[in-house]
Amino acid sequence: MNTSRFSRSLLLLCALVLSSCASTFTAPNLPAGGEQAIAVLEPKVFERGAKFFITKIDGQARGLGWFNRFELAPGRRAITASVNAYGYRGADITKYFTAEAGKRYHFVVNDDPASMRWTFSIVELATGRPVDSPAP
Repeated sequence: MNTSRFSRSLLLLCALVLSSCASTFTAPNLPAGGEQAIAVLEPKVFERGAKFFITKIDGQARGLGWFNRFELAPGRRAITASVNAYGYRGADITKYFTAEAGKRYHFVVNDDPASMRWTFSIVELATGRPVDSPAP
């Protein structure tokens, strides 16, 4: 087992032990005004065994725990995701999108188990339209 795979497995185990349920990640410096002033990103991957997960927001590690909601300040955001499943190919993936106040987004994984490849999209909930790009 390589060191990075072991580290990810250990991180996943620690997250499971330290958190009994999913919680909310709150980005620093959120504007006042509640739901209408922030953007919300929700991963839709728990039904897939949680093998795909968001690891960084704007280049910063998001910390330990199962997060089912990410509260973000509006603006250009970088989302980095990892896979924790034996055999999948590729490094972490980072995608960019412009988070808009009052909008909700889904983190949607597109994987091909036969070829063990994966990617993800950020999709605006109201329209179902992907809003991410591979470049800042």
